[in-house]
Amino acid sequence: MKMIKDKYLVVGADISGYPLKEAVCAHLRKKGWKIEDLGVKEPNDHSLDNMFQRVGFRVGAKISEGEYERALIFCGTGMGIHIAASK
Repeated sequence: MKMIKDKYLVVGADISGYPLKEAVCAHLRKKGWKIEDLGVKEPNDHSLDNMFQRVGFRVGAKISEGEYERALIFCGTGMGIHIAASK
C-alpha cells in the first residue's frame, strides 16, 4: 500500500475542480509528495471519461482496493465527486 507517511497520494478532479487540483498538487510536489492523478489533466478536457462521477469512482477504487491510504478529489462543489468515490 502506498501510505501517507511515505508521501503517496492519489488525486482526481473533474473540469470544475481542475484549477484547484493543479495548485494543490504543485504545492505537494514541492514538498516531496508522489502523486497519481486520475482526473482531468488538461484545462479544456471535457471528455466523458473525466466527468465527476467517473473520476470519483476511479479514485475510490484505488482506496478500496488498498493501493492507496488517502486521496484528494475536487469538483465544482466537492459533493458529487465524494459521493461517487464512496460508492
